[in-house]
Amino acid sequence: MASEAKLEFLMALIGSHFSAEPLCEIRVVVVVSSAPTLSIEEFYVPALDKFSNDVSNTTILFGLKLHSCETTYIKTLNVTLYFGENPSVPVGFVSIPGFYQRSCKETVHRRETVTTVGLPWETAMREAFKGGTTVFQVHVETIVTAKWSFTARLIMLKGNVTVGDQGYMLKSSTSVQVSEFANKQELFAVFVFVFLGMSLRYCLEPPPRCLFRRNRPSKLKAQ
Repeated sequence: MASEAKLEFLMALIGSHFSAEPLCEIRVVVVVSSAPTLSIEEFYVPALDKFSNDVSNTTILFGLKLHSCETTYIKTLNVTLYFGENPSVPVGFVSIPGFYQRSCKETVHRRETVTTVGLPWETAMREAFKGGTTVFQVHVETIVTAKWSFTARLIMLKGNVTVGDQGYMLKSSTSVQVSEFANKQELFAVFVFVFLGMSLRYCLEPPPRCLFRRNRPSKLKAQ
């Protein structure tokens, strides 16, 4: 009890001599941007074209269209190709250099050719020539940073592409919106926009601006 009484007396003594006033308020605002729209405009497999007789060609040609309604910097696009609807082993990979999209009216197009590795061509040809269609999957991974939002997002998307016996993506699959099949994983805000709203407060007694104010008895002037 004695120790508690001493503590209360000490706190009362400190409180009577000093008073603290906050000098500023910190407000943290995190702005999240919207992901761009990604479409597969073109997808061609020469070896599956029954009119080309180019069965030894192991490449795949594809085209992507990207659009965003704000100035956006899209870092390297990592594109992975898989065979079948439930892929387990990738058959092709390519990295597309990053770029700026400077206007909402601007649409970015990218065309790439991928050399496949480990693709079961016999199975693909049998499905395309006898069944009429075969399926590929396109996985896209990139980091998107909007100009004014101070955020960065890891975007992971995937889309199914149906290819016919002429090697081209079917009309029903034309301009496949990859985001419709998307598995988006939004990261956290990498940059945090911090506003410091200064709120200076004046002490009741001089000096007018101070963090700690000590209550001292005023001196009487000699009459």
